[in-house]
Amino acid sequence: MSLTTIQVLPSSVPGLRRTLAREADGTLVEVVEGAGARAANLPQGGLFPPVRSEEGDRVLLGAPLARSLAALQPPPLAALAFAERLLLDLETLRAAGGAHGALHPDGWGADAGGTLRVRAVLHFPAPTGHPWTADLAAVGSGLRGLVDLAQAEALGVAHMRVWARAMGMAGERVSFQDARAARQALAAALARVDANGALGAWMKQVGVRLPGVPKAFDAAPVARAPVNPDPERSARAWVEREIAQYRAERYLELRRDVERRIVADRLDAERSTREIEARRTHAAEAREHAHAAVLEQRRERDLRAREETLARLASTEVEVLRLTPPPPMVSAPPAVSQTAPDPQVAARVRIGGGSNDLRIRAMPSLASTLTAGAGETPPPSEVAPTVTA
Repeated sequence: MSLTTIQVLPSSVPGLRRTLAREADGTLVEVVEGAGARAANLPQGGLFPPVRSEEGDRVLLGAPLARSLAALQPPPLAALAFAERLLLDLETLRAAGGAHGALHPDGWGADAGGTLRVRAVLHFPAPTGHPWTADLAAVGSGLRGLVDLAQAEALGVAHMRVWARAMGMAGERVSFQDARAARQALAAALARVDANGALGAWMKQVGVRLPGVPKAFDAAPVARAPVNPDPERSARAWVEREIAQYRAERYLELRRDVERRIVADRLDAERSTREIEARRTHAAEAREHAHAAVLEQRRERDLRAREETLARLASTEVEVLRLTPPPPMVSAPPAVSQTAPDPQVAARVRIGGGSNDLRIRAMPSLASTLTAGAGETPPPSEVAPTVTA
């Protein structure tokens, strides 16, 4: 077949050569050379696209993906439903005794026709360990970047962290023996949520579809994994171990959450105390300002009243009209003593332009003079300033 090389693609496997070529009809294909038996046993059907082998060890993997699954951004439930479908195809492949051996998240996506595919990725080193568990580890690695465990649990997926740990999503050793056990555990975790509905809604939104489920694969058998002589006891021990570890991790998460809440409550209490103190300080300052304003108003009012009084006194004029002598003393027995009444002066007083007739009481020094000589007018300087109405 005539192929025109367009570009040489990178490879991390020594001796493996990848190129992007165009066939005679214009179709783009990825050509891999030097992959050996790993490329000869690739499955075809279902999510796995067709693979063509040519002379030598050259393999045509088909056209590159038009869109990667990561670029399509499936929601957590849709990604888990896609993983369940991938595990179903791997379970069918395992029933035929085979394994994929070339799974990688870079090969997950949609082709130019909008069909979801899982292409073989041969330019990375082959996984170590048993082929069945290696395929499960590749699935867990692919889900690591697609599914947020906390968000999946919030959506209702039961024991999501336990299943993820058993799939090696965080780098642990895969605990499931094969794809069937992993798929059944995932189906149980998704029993309370409509993951298939979420997958259908997402595929309709992005314009992709799933291929049909294959009935069987024609695959080369691989060596079976060692079988535990007491699988029930081994499974029970694994479940107990995983549950104990999950409880310990959950306890630590709850403890950290409680500590964070305690710190947050303490900070809120301190902030509330500061706000109350600030309000009290502001109220005290306001009271001080109000008191100072009242005192200032009183001082200004007293000052104005004093200035007005001084102005009125400055314009006061006193005009003496006459002096009224006191009445004569009457003789009395020695036992009875009489006190002479205070002499008074009739005067006209002008205050601020007005005038009033007042009786002005004389000073004591003036009393003898007025008594000795009635009718004599004392000098104005001896008139008492005390005024009585």
